[in-house]
Amino acid sequence: LNPKYLKYKNLYELNDLSFRTKYEIINSSAVQRILPHYPSFLDKRNTKGAENYNRYCLQANYVSFPNMCLDAVLGIVNRGTPEVNLPDNMKGLIDYATDKGTPLVNIQNKVIENIFKFGLAGILIEIPENVSIATALPKLKVFGGDKIVDFQHYTDIQGLKQIKFLTLDVSRHLYSKKNKNYSYTKIYKVHSITAEGRYCVAEVLAQS
Repeated sequence: LNPKYLKYKNLYELNDLSFRTKYEIINSSAVQRILPHYPSFLDKRNTKGAENYNRYCLQANYVSFPNMCLDAVLGIVNRGTPEVNLPDNMKGLIDYATDKGTPLVNIQNKVIENIFKFGLAGILIEIPENVSIATALPKLKVFGGDKIVDFQHYTDIQGLKQIKFLTLDVSRHLYSKKNKNYSYTKIYKVHSITAEGRYCVAEVLAQS
């Protein structure tokens, strides 16, 4: 993983948690970073520490100031009608910017949200498979800084930065036929350009 990502990884997790709901925070493994476990929760026999702490978490008042600020920023940005200038063959992106049919204005809001949370956002533009590049409508995906775990670029002869490879965190719940249940699996999606100029994509399980 990129050293720059590792440097901010804990901060990314804490920032993301600050936007979550009360019960998402309580059930998070990082809850004690929000609500410290004080020694005063322990009794003389050290038998009710966890019970006292859980009661403390449930009684705490969770006021989501970060979400309030984000809503205000998005409100200001969307106060006017956006002006979108695209070539005729790209105007389909206005209503269908993603493979799920997300409008382009929602992509803008997603970028703003991730910059607000993590100070960094990236837009991955992909051409659907088995479609001619000349006629294909690209699909966009937004990733926050917490999902951009590794990257490397170089400067071409025109002075432009070109991505050599990009690794994204696409972790999700996968179904196990052996255990007959879903489990959260750490998965990385690696995008790379070979020496021959070929674009390659591969998903890699973290444990492998």
